[in-house]
Amino acid sequence: MSYYKSQISYDFYLALGVFIILISYLFIQLLPYHIYFSQAEELQIFNTEAYRISQLLVATPGKPANWQTLPASQIIYIGLMDENYNMSNYLSIEKITQLNQTCQSNYSLVKNLLASNYNFSLTIFSSDKKILYLSCLGKLREKASLTRFVIVNNTEATLIVSVGD
Repeated sequence: MSYYKSQISYDFYLALGVFIILISYLFIQLLPYHIYFSQAEELQIFNTEAYRISQLLVATPGKPANWQTLPASQIIYIGLMDENYNMSNYLSIEKITQLNQTCQSNYSLVKNLLASNYNFSLTIFSSDKKILYLSCLGKLREKASLTRFVIVNNTEATLIVSVGD
């Protein structure tokens, strides 16, 4: 026991040591949860981006709606919805063809027009897998993929959007 105010007893050092050991133990036990939640958050971001890109393609005709006939400098964003039907999931073969050509020649332009910060791949093929309408393949490590069923030329088709880094 200390009789002077400036002295600290051994009890204090013991309590401080136990406190530090306890905090260290808790930190080590909780660290894997932080890693798990970080990975889950990253996966959610990629899933959201895949959905956003697919929704932009199948639910909007693009801006302007006749973007496939205009030079790239006049296009705000692209969409594949056929404005003649004015229904989502009904895609225009002319827009798909133009997107396919643009993607083959200038992937970064397509990435810009879809306002994506991530690499992606777009594939549209007929339901019997005999006709490949669109193959826009970016270089990516796939993190998320989304499949949507669409109509192209009055036939069923499948759109696959893959997103990664």
